[in-house]
Amino acid sequence: MNRRKFLKRLAGGVCAVGGIWSLSEPLFLTVERREILLKKLPSVFQGFKIALLTDTHCGPFTTPSFIQKAVDLANAEKPDVVLLLGDFCHRDKKYIAPGIEPFSNLKAPAGVLAVLGNHDHWESASLTQKELLRVGAKVLLNKSIVLKRGGEKLAIGGVDDLWEGVQDLQSTFRGVGRDTTKILMSHNPDFAERLHYGSLISLMVSGHTHGGQVQIPFWGAPILPTMTGQKYCAGLIKGPDCPVYVSRGVGTITPPVRFRCRPEVSLLTLVGSNP
Repeated sequence: MNRRKFLKRLAGGVCAVGGIWSLSEPLFLTVERREILLKKLPSVFQGFKIALLTDTHCGPFTTPSFIQKAVDLANAEKPDVVLLLGDFCHRDKKYIAPGIEPFSNLKAPAGVLAVLGNHDHWESASLTQKELLRVGAKVLLNKSIVLKRGGEKLAIGGVDDLWEGVQDLQSTFRGVGRDTTKILMSHNPDFAERLHYGSLISLMVSGHTHGGQVQIPFWGAPILPTMTGQKYCAGLIKGPDCPVYVSRGVGTITPPVRFRCRPEVSLLTLVGSNP
């Protein structure tokens, strides 16, 4: 075999392996654990654990059994609260109920909270909310809840999807004290660029990007459904007013591939610092 033929076959082999890997990687679900430093976090919430499940996208490429695997991984971390960040189906509303059913098995003492994503609006926002309520999740669309421990408070609020819904921060945290630590759920991380609540938001959590699904070395994600380029691709990002954690999500959409971008269940542990 001459050098040209060898290199041609080598290139073909590399492409084949890469193709097989990209089709297999969507199955390699991982737990991404991060400590999140929040100023003025009440000491009673030190070590508070938040599990994020987002972009489960039940449909042609992601099965309810795979979503159940994500639920099992989240439960194994024994979170204090579980936040569902939207996009629970893909392509057809027939996938909404089976895709949400696994969430009925989530276990967290502070409950399961949810917001909607663009796909939920595209298929059926009303049915999605109905199914979330059926499995015991509380839907926070421009609403919040306040968790209390030892006289201290932690507020968790949610806004509707940036593309398809309405976002109203004033309504979301109405009645919540100015000094209360606030965590905001928004499916689309681009909403961080529109915050007008100043530094009163301590942390925003999002999904939507899937981490790009494909990460090319020295380049990043070729395609991201955001208006901010690579900024909110995945992980912990410094936003204009608060840190933003963006999960790579659980499922995939067309094309159903991942490369150097494994699906994740996110586990955030809150740690505080003195002002």
